[in-house]
Amino acid sequence: MKRMLYVYFVVFLLSLIIVNASLNIELKEPKNNIEIRSEINNLNFKCNVTSGGVNIDSVRLYTNILGGWQQTGSTLFNQKEGLVSFLVINISQGTFIWNCLATIPGETKFASTNFTFTFAIPENIKP
Repeated sequence: MKRMLYVYFVVFLLSLIIVNASLNIELKEPKNNIEIRSEINNLNFKCNVTSGGVNIDSVRLYTNILGGWQQTGSTLFNQKEGLVSFLVINISQGTFIWNCLATIPGETKFASTNFTFTFAIPENIKP
Protein backbone atom coordinates (compact mmCIF):
# COMPACT_ATOMS: atom_id res chain seq x y z
CA MET A 1 0.00 0.00 0.00
CA LYS A 2 2.77 2.43 0.90
CA ARG A 3 4.63 1.53 -2.27
CA MET A 4 1.55 2.26 -4.41
CA LEU A 5 1.07 5.62 -2.64
CA TYR A 6 4.74 6.43 -3.30
CA VAL A 7 4.33 5.55 -7.01
CA TYR A 8 1.26 7.81 -7.31
CA PHE A 9 3.12 10.64 -5.60
CA VAL A 10 6.11 10.33 -7.97
CA VAL A 11 3.82 10.19 -11.02
CA PHE A 12 1.98 13.28 -9.77
CA LEU A 13 5.23 15.21 -9.30
CA LEU A 14 6.50 14.19 -12.73
CA SER A 15 3.24 15.27 -14.35
CA LEU A 16 3.57 18.70 -12.68
CA ILE A 17 7.11 19.05 -14.01
CA ILE A 18 6.05 18.03 -17.53
CA VAL A 19 3.05 20.40 -17.52
CA ASN A 20 5.16 23.30 -16.21
CA ALA A 21 7.87 22.68 -18.75
CA SER A 22 5.35 22.91 -21.58
CA LEU A 23 4.70 26.69 -21.42
CA ASN A 24 6.43 28.38 -24.35
CA ILE A 25 6.32 32.03 -25.46
CA GLU A 26 7.74 33.14 -28.81
CA LEU A 27 7.88 36.84 -29.73
CA LYS A 28 6.72 37.50 -33.31
CA GLU A 29 6.15 41.23 -34.02
CA PRO A 30 7.73 43.68 -34.07
CA LYS A 31 10.81 41.70 -35.05
CA ASN A 32 13.95 41.98 -32.95
CA ASN A 33 16.34 44.88 -33.67
CA ILE A 34 14.07 46.41 -36.31
CA GLU A 35 13.61 50.08 -37.14
CA ILE A 36 10.01 51.10 -37.78
CA ARG A 37 9.40 54.37 -39.64
CA SER A 38 5.74 55.30 -39.81
CA GLU A 39 3.49 58.35 -39.67
CA ILE A 40 1.03 56.22 -37.69
CA ASN A 41 2.35 55.71 -34.18
CA ASN A 42 0.24 52.67 -33.31
CA LEU A 43 1.90 49.25 -33.21
CA ASN A 44 0.54 45.74 -33.09
CA PHE A 45 2.60 43.41 -30.87
CA LYS A 46 2.27 39.67 -31.43
CA CYS A 47 3.51 36.67 -29.48
CA ASN A 48 2.80 32.99 -29.89
CA VAL A 49 1.92 31.10 -26.69
CA THR A 50 1.76 27.32 -26.39
CA SER A 51 0.98 25.46 -23.20
CA GLY A 52 0.89 21.78 -24.08
CA GLY A 53 -2.91 21.79 -23.92
CA VAL A 54 -3.15 23.41 -20.48
CA ASN A 55 -5.57 26.36 -20.24
CA ILE A 56 -3.72 29.69 -20.39
CA ASP A 57 -4.85 31.94 -17.54
CA SER A 58 -3.52 35.20 -18.99
CA VAL A 59 -1.10 36.80 -21.42
CA ARG A 60 0.39 40.25 -20.79
CA LEU A 61 2.54 42.62 -22.82
CA TYR A 62 5.47 44.28 -21.04
CA THR A 63 7.45 47.19 -22.53
CA ASN A 64 9.46 50.21 -21.49
CA ILE A 65 7.47 52.51 -23.83
CA LEU A 66 6.00 54.48 -20.90
CA GLY A 67 9.27 54.72 -18.99
CA GLY A 68 10.23 51.80 -16.75
CA TRP A 69 9.59 48.13 -17.49
CA GLN A 70 5.84 47.66 -16.99
CA GLN A 71 2.70 46.04 -18.27
CA THR A 72 1.49 47.92 -21.36
CA GLY A 73 -2.10 47.74 -22.54
CA SER A 74 -4.76 45.26 -21.51
CA THR A 75 -4.23 41.76 -20.18
CA LEU A 76 -5.82 38.99 -22.24
CA PHE A 77 -7.47 36.30 -20.14
CA ASN A 78 -8.41 32.68 -20.84
CA GLN A 79 -6.54 32.44 -24.10
CA LYS A 80 -6.26 29.41 -26.30
CA GLU A 81 -2.87 28.44 -27.59
CA GLY A 82 -1.68 30.42 -30.58
CA LEU A 83 -1.00 33.96 -31.70
CA VAL A 84 -1.89 36.72 -29.24
CA SER A 85 -2.01 40.39 -30.33
CA PHE A 86 -1.80 43.67 -28.42
CA LEU A 87 -2.42 47.08 -30.02
CA VAL A 88 -0.46 49.94 -28.43
CA ILE A 89 -1.35 53.48 -29.51
CA ASN A 90 0.54 56.78 -29.41
CA ILE A 91 4.06 55.39 -29.23
CA SER A 92 6.69 58.10 -29.06
CA GLN A 93 9.94 58.05 -30.99
CA GLY A 94 12.74 56.04 -29.43
CA THR A 95 14.23 52.61 -28.91
CA PHE A 96 12.22 50.22 -26.75
CA ILE A 97 12.21 46.66 -25.42
CA TRP A 98 9.22 44.34 -25.15
CA ASN A 99 8.22 40.84 -24.05
CA CYS A 100 5.09 38.75 -23.37
CA LEU A 101 4.31 37.16 -20.01
CA ALA A 102 2.01 34.12 -19.95
CA THR A 103 0.47 32.34 -16.99
CA ILE A 104 -0.86 28.80 -16.67
CA PRO A 105 -1.76 27.06 -13.40
CA GLY A 106 1.50 26.75 -11.47
CA GLU A 107 3.74 28.71 -13.85
CA THR A 108 4.31 32.26 -15.08
CA LYS A 109 6.89 32.81 -17.79
CA PHE A 110 8.31 35.45 -20.15
CA ALA A 111 9.79 34.63 -23.57
CA SER A 112 13.45 33.71 -23.15
CA THR A 113 14.75 37.04 -24.56
CA ASN A 114 13.40 40.57 -24.77
CA PHE A 115 13.02 42.04 -28.27
CA THR A 116 14.15 45.57 -29.16
CA PHE A 117 12.75 47.95 -31.78
CA THR A 118 13.22 51.58 -32.74
CA PHE A 119 10.24 53.72 -33.70
CA ALA A 120 10.63 56.93 -35.71
CA ILE A 121 8.28 59.21 -37.62
CA PRO A 122 9.71 59.87 -41.10
CA GLU A 123 10.79 63.38 -41.94
CA ASN A 124 8.39 65.30 -44.18
CA ILE A 125 9.46 65.27 -47.80
CA LYS A 126 9.20 68.68 -49.40
CA PRO A 127 7.40 68.80 -52.76
